[in-house]
Amino acid sequence: MNYSSIINHLTDRGYQVSATEFCLFPALSVECSVAGYDITLIHLKDEELTALPSFFLKSPDKYGRIAHTLANKNLNVASICVNVPDSVSINFEVPERAFEESLKRHISLLERCLSDSKWNKEELLREFLAGWNHIQDQKYEDFLCLSDKGEFELLNILPPKKGVKYGLNACHFGIPQEFKQKPQFSVINDHINNRGKPKGIGCIVPLEKLVPVMCAELAGDFHLGDSRQLTDKSLLPFDLVS
Repeated sequence: MNYSSIINHLTDRGYQVSATEFCLFPALSVECSVAGYDITLIHLKDEELTALPSFFLKSPDKYGRIAHTLANKNLNVASICVNVPDSVSINFEVPERAFEESLKRHISLLERCLSDSKWNKEELLREFLAGWNHIQDQKYEDFLCLSDKGEFELLNILPPKKGVKYGLNACHFGIPQEFKQKPQFSVINDHINNRGKPKGIGCIVPLEKLVPVMCAELAGDFHLGDSRQLTDKSLLPFDLVS
């Protein structure tokens, strides 16, 4: 692929682009200003264009935890997920336009994340919940929590009654350790008394009050357009959260 032509095209469009190296491999570096931050995007060169070109954010620690990105401390870059509902028609005869479109999408996403902290946090929580729902044990989905504080709290977990498949008796109960029993003739009270001793301990974590962590060293499969290139070159892989 003719990267000289791509560099010239992007330069003509106002981007500060230069040829560089990333982990000893040929790459493109794009310098730009996003939401008041000076950022650098890195693209690993490839022999042919088979998908929308991808870029990595350099030195992600400078910008806090950004939604739709996953940072790798060893490489000091973050992958960026720019998946959107509308598709992109790539003209393989004119890859310059594909690079221009890709840059617009990467910069637009970073612009919103860095300029709108509320939206960024909402997206981080949405990503977490999607991942949590994917890995949680589905057999515990029928769960009745008797806490209404909305704060961090330890729970005693009561299992469902054996052999029961429907109704409250088929649900796990989560009871605050300082739970005050209801009046004597309460239905909930009867259920608690008939369950016996707690079989486990749980907790409530108020996600809205958490501060997202910074970078994390994770090992796994790298699901970005450059995945083949990275694995072929034996670089440390990392997962993409989108």
